[in-house]
Amino acid sequence: MGQVKVDSSRAPFHADLILGYVLLGLQPVFVRVLSVQHLTPMQTVWLRFVFVAVCIVAWAIARRRWVSTAQPLWYGVRGVLGAVAVYLYFGSVASVGAARATLLNYTYPFWANLFAVALGARPSARFWLGLLLAFVGVGVVVLPPHGLHGFSLAPGDILGLSSAVVSGAAVLVVKQLRKTDDAVSIVGSFTVSGLLISSFSHHPLTTLKAAIQPAVAWAAVGVGLSSFLGHVYFTRGYRGATVQEATLLSLIVPLVAALMGILVLGEPLEGRFILGAGMVFFSLVFVARGPKLAGEAR
Repeated sequence: MGQVKVDSSRAPFHADLILGYVLLGLQPVFVRVLSVQHLTPMQTVWLRFVFVAVCIVAWAIARRRWVSTAQPLWYGVRGVLGAVAVYLYFGSVASVGAARATLLNYTYPFWANLFAVALGARPSARFWLGLLLAFVGVGVVVLPPHGLHGFSLAPGDILGLSSAVVSGAAVLVVKQLRKTDDAVSIVGSFTVSGLLISSFSHHPLTTLKAAIQPAVAWAAVGVGLSSFLGHVYFTRGYRGATVQEATLLSLIVPLVAALMGILVLGEPLEGRFILGAGMVFFSLVFVARGPKLAGEAR
């Protein structure tokens, strides 16, 4: 495919990022439904990749063009990193629970920006302060009331942290690929690798039989659609947004997930959700109203 045009305004890219992250925040509702139907986390991640693959094929047929890349090396790296990150994250969920795994996984903005600094970016002190405040806000929302009492690094914790490190590297590769490749093609690399890796974690035919049951099918489709559209939109946003902006905005995901748990799954509304969400919102405004990030990766 040809070069992607650069929009002179960054606002549309920010809107793409926000929409993509909101859609990804819807996924836990569907994941929860699938878990109630006795699907394992690994079965769920495989179904996610299957339905994303279906969406990509439908997109290719509708647009009459297949996915392609102008940077085959980075394209392959993106696929492997993305698939490994998801596999590690779901393994962490299965081991230490969703709240703890989510908190560990969403330290990836720190790792992404640390890698960006190594590559020459120079985020401001204001950005680092805002990121720290946002992390605390996410922790207030997703951690259980007893917090990290008795915290120690269990194998599941190591998986969660590892998923964050890999995700941090993956978003820098996305930024590189968006110089030439369209969003759907980039999501395609992630999907192929994810299908290959996740296929070894269970029996696909058994999972497909479970997925055609009415009580499971709608949630499986929901996981696939929210993943496909979420990744397409946030990947589009990386074309014009900085790594700092994109990673900070990604902390919207666990907030939306918690909100959907309250609205859809009937989980109680607690003061710590309001407090944590307020801290994340304040951190976003705090960074956005500051001076332009010096030496930021674009």
